[in-house]
Amino acid sequence: KKNIINNGLILNNKIKITKNIDTCDFIFMDYRDYDKAKNYKKEYLKKLVIIDYRDDTNKVFDIPCLKYFKRSVVSKDNFEFTKYNKEIIPISYCLKNEMLEFKGVNEYNRNIDISIFFELNKNSYRSKVANFIKDNFSNYNIHVGLIGKNGKIGRNSIQKEYFDKMFHSKIVVSCNPCYWEGDWRTWETLSSGALLIVDKMLTPIKNPLLHQKHLVYYDRNNLEELKNILLYYLQNDNLRKKISNEGRLHAIKYHKTSDRIDEIINEINK
Repeated sequence: KKNIINNGLILNNKIKITKNIDTCDFIFMDYRDYDKAKNYKKEYLKKLVIIDYRDDTNKVFDIPCLKYFKRSVVSKDNFEFTKYNKEIIPISYCLKNEMLEFKGVNEYNRNIDISIFFELNKNSYRSKVANFIKDNFSNYNIHVGLIGKNGKIGRNSIQKEYFDKMFHSKIVVSCNPCYWEGDWRTWETLSSGALLIVDKMLTPIKNPLLHQKHLVYYDRNNLEELKNILLYYLQNDNLRKKISNEGRLHAIKYHKTSDRIDEIINEINK
């Protein structure tokens, strides 16, 4: 998560990084910098920009700042925005820089009809969707289950086995976590050239991902709808390829780490 900030700043040609905290225009704070930032002088807090990528929708840092950006702002319990006692600006994950180096994604033999990278044996929406696909698409070539290393290593690395599976998949079905929105798999799938089918999201983002143009949304409380969507796009290869290609190009154009920094700077300068 910190790499979004670091890599975005490094790649953004509008930014010049300095170690001089007195002369800089803005101080960017990741959640791991909190103990340091909470002891800043008042003049530093006036140019402090907090970029909070933590999962918990209810947690916000209690120090003054210039602007506060937060990824997890939607409660999936009631599918509503969380109410805060300060201005919170939604921000999303994006493409990892390494994904920009993927070549020839349209040249792969996509011999896997559907992939879903979630465990089957957990009490979660993700497992519910994974089990549904396993049970209803057994006559197709499908992959269901984790691949590669999960957890921190999986979130912060580019694993060949995992992406090879995506590169050979026609469709990747994803599902947001039970209690918040936003995960890496959305952006990993978009970068891979597979068609992303993901549950509906509420969090606003700049240059949004549009239904049936860049990806396809489904209602995770209506899995029969998901079944019909999957069957439709398995039977319509040209449309599937068109949407997956549009989604990949849109993500590359508007959702790089440097684009997230642009969004932050533009919001500051309003």
